[in-house]
Formats: sequence, structure tokens, C-alpha cells
Amino acid sequence: MRLKNSLKNSKKMSIIKLTLLLIALPLGLLSQTNQTLTLTHGGLQRTYKIYVPAIYDNNSSAPLLLNLHGYTSDMVEQEVYGDFRAIADTAGFILVHPNGTLDLSGNRFWNAFSAFGVDDIGFLNALVQEIKQNYNINDNKIYSVGMSNGGVMSYILACQANSPFAAVGSVTGSMPVGSFQNCQANRPTPIIQIHGTDDQVLPIGGNAQFEPIAQVVDFWVGHNDIPLNSSIFIELPDINTNDNSTAHQYIYCSDNNKPCEVEYLEIQNGGHTWPGSIVPLPNMGATNQDINASVEIWRFFSQFSKDQLANNSSLPLVLQLRLYPNPSNDKQVFISSSRKVEEVKIFNSLGQSVPFELVTTDELMKIKTINKGSYTIQLLIDNQWVTKKWIVE
Repeated sequence: MRLKNSLKNSKKMSIIKLTLLLIALPLGLLSQTNQTLTLTHGGLQRTYKIYVPAIYDNNSSAPLLLNLHGYTSDMVEQEVYGDFRAIADTAGFILVHPNGTLDLSGNRFWNAFSAFGVDDIGFLNALVQEIKQNYNINDNKIYSVGMSNGGVMSYILACQANSPFAAVGSVTGSMPVGSFQNCQANRPTPIIQIHGTDDQVLPIGGNAQFEPIAQVVDFWVGHNDIPLNSSIFIELPDINTNDNSTAHQYIYCSDNNKPCEVEYLEIQNGGHTWPGSIVPLPNMGATNQDINASVEIWRFFSQFSKDQLANNSSLPLVLQLRLYPNPSNDKQVFISSSRKVEEVKIFNSLGQSVPFELVTTDELMKIKTINKGSYTIQLLIDNQWVTKKWIVE
């Protein structure tokens, strides 16, 4: 399927192919294995690169990281542009760079919009299984991250029921409009989002195809049942004063005694770029050098193991509900529940019952016509009242 128009504005990265290959060569020589291999899936022969660090020991299970390229890019460019190889050399994870397929314009892409056409979800799941057959992989430490269209695809992978990915990340990517209600993730899913405020390809405020980044972060905060107003804000040091950008960090924690499951690094004046990359992208805006996105992503991923993240079937009812966006600024909220909601009540901060309009579909409920304020929503599920807090700004 052809990618949406907002990604077609991305300048083709092949103009820097030679630079990338020259940079890649020394690092590739240091690895135990850096191979280009193929896998046939859905009648198509797919290509991927696999980087196995020298410290890999087949007697010990290793983490696995998929690093997905952006629209018009490819596995070779992403290996260098969003570079994790030096980190893998010391952390011991296996690193894989798959290739997307070609759209009608001849550009590589990930089919993150529709079940029709190329089955990239099936391919990437099959790729994980292929690597597990050839290497000793830790089932609980499989992760996916991507740039732009690759970041969008990582979110789609996280939204599978029984997803094999313990955590996902996105740099300059988002979630397609309408994908919140289709997300089937049945356990808490840690996510890290990195995005520039001056991204002209996939704007931070969203567009007709993609959700605003703030709404994406709110969705995963709600999905992971992180308390309202629990975010921690950090203004990171402006280490490089020549990069025309700075970095802000937002951390969301459900439990102060556990790693924080949602993290958002907002790059002030940053463009459609990978912070810390030494490869310039023409006409894509500022590349922040105060942080290294690859370092930050692995720091985040390394905290999480899938066996520590329960399935919804064993979660309390309160964790089986998703309420988003929360806080909301448009006087409406969506409620997604794995079980039937029999009754809904809303109370204001004074404990008074509040009238509201309820729109219900088979899988989703929408509450609207609520004024600004702090509310308590009570939902009757399986003869139990479940309480959620909601703020309308």
C-alpha cells in the first residue's frame, strides 16, 4: 500500500548513501557478524541486516532489537543514521535492520496503515522467529524502534494482541489517526517517544493522517494506567550550543519503585531528525546534539522485560480499561474496555452527578459535552464499580 502524502515530503536519503557506507565500514569490521540475509514471507523475498556483537555468547540468551528505517530510506542507511552498533558491542544485544518493500513510487516503506497489501506485521513477527531459531534470544527482551515511518510501524507492532515486543520506541514517528481504538495491546507496554517541535514532515501537532504527539503519549500513559499529573519534567542541559535546539524530558511513572513506563523527549526547535546522529539530513531541520537518541532508547529499553508486564487477563479490572486522552482539552474522552461496560456515572469535584452524552460502539465508548474541571468516572463491569479520574482542561 502506498504511504500517506505527509511522509512523501521526506527527502530521499539515498543522496547520502556513500557517506553512510564510508562511516559504516570501520564499525562493521569490529563485529563478530554483520550479514545481509533474506527471508521469504507472503510470497516476497525480504532482506535484512543482522549485527551480532563480538561479546555474544550462545550459552546466554541475548536481547534483540529491531531498528526500522523511515520512508524512502533503507536498512543500510538506518544502520548508520540511527546507530546502535557501538551500544550493542557493550550491552550484548543482537541488532537487526529489516528492509521495507517498495511502493508505487519506488520508495521503501512500512505498511503501517492497513491490513491490505504487504503484510509487514507478519513479516516482522516471522523475522523475530527466524532469528530466535538461529540465535539464543531472550524472549522477554525483544524490542522495536524506528525512525519516522519506522516509528509508526513500531507502534503498530506494540498494538498487537500478545505482542512479542517488551517495549517500543519512535523517533519522529506517531500513530495513525483512528489507531487508538484499534490497539489490541493486552498488557502494559513501555514506550519512548522522541520528537522535534519544528518537524515539518510529521508535525508534532499531528495532521490528517497522524495523531498529535501529545495525544500519543497520553494514550500510552492511560493504557499503562499511570496516575494523572504524575509526569516529571526535566530541562536537559544545553551541552551543544551550536545545534540550534534543546531537549526537554517528560517521564511518566505508575509506581515510584519501578522503572517509568512512558518517556517523551521533546526537542525544542528540532527537525525531522535523529538526535545525536553524525549524518546530516538536508532540509530536515536541526539535529539535536545534547542527547544521543540511540543511547536514550537503549537506556529506556534495558529496564523492561516482558515477563514483568502482566497480560490483561490477569490484571485487575481497573487496568483493563483505557481512558484517553487524559487530560483532555476537547471536552470528550474515549473509553476502551476488554469487558462490557454496563453503566456509567460521572461526578464532579464536589461529588455531584454530572449529565453527559454517551456514544457507544461495539468496542469503544465516547463521553462528551463536559465542561472544564476534574471528574470521577464510575463504570459498572461484571457487577463491580471501577473508578477512573478524568481532567478536562
